[in-house]
Amino acid sequence: MGKVSMRIMEVLMGELLAREEEGVTARTAAGETVEIGGIGQKRRRKGDEEKVEAKVDGRGGGARTEVLVGEQRRNSVVRFNYYPPCPQPSLTLGLGAHSDPHLLTLLHQDLVGGLQICKDGLWMAVRPMPGALVVNIGDALQVWSNDHYKSVEHRAVCNSLRSRLSMGFFLTPMDDATICPLKLSSPHYKPFTWKEYREQMYARRPRGKSNLLHYRIHDQTQ
Repeated sequence: MGKVSMRIMEVLMGELLAREEEGVTARTAAGETVEIGGIGQKRRRKGDEEKVEAKVDGRGGGARTEVLVGEQRRNSVVRFNYYPPCPQPSLTLGLGAHSDPHLLTLLHQDLVGGLQICKDGLWMAVRPMPGALVVNIGDALQVWSNDHYKSVEHRAVCNSLRSRLSMGFFLTPMDDATICPLKLSSPHYKPFTWKEYREQMYARRPRGKSNLLHYRIHDQTQ
């Protein structure tokens, strides 16, 4: 699961870095090398401005991902969720509405179903597909991408007749990793460490996507 999740991150970050590279200019000394988001950027002189050339290796965003997550992915976890039958499922939830704080969640659910996501204020069922995984964007990746990728608010509903089992893998940053937007201009969030975010999340408890608001720069729009 670690290998699969890291490959997904490489694809997502490679696409994001390619978008960030387009049209970026700066007034710096010719030939200066700077670090943007942990990826080397070489600037080439062009008149009074210099164009940025990203030095991204063949793994796309893999180099930056390894810096944030760590090669061994020691903090990542697998969680098993068991939901017994509930005689009155309309009166409770198996799991309340929240977004995952991590980078990515890879979820395998059985054929009973029960996962719902919130889209445009409406709750929609995610129907199980045999042999498929559900991939959820987490809060850390939303911040890292400066809202280009959005974490998903979701919940689990109960079934009155059948029990349900789900298995989730959570790709988690290292404790001392700094979570901040790769885009240095107009960042939507203040920098924070993963340990700091995790501790304030557990103190406040997950409620929708409210944990992100604590670090959001409020003159930006969602």
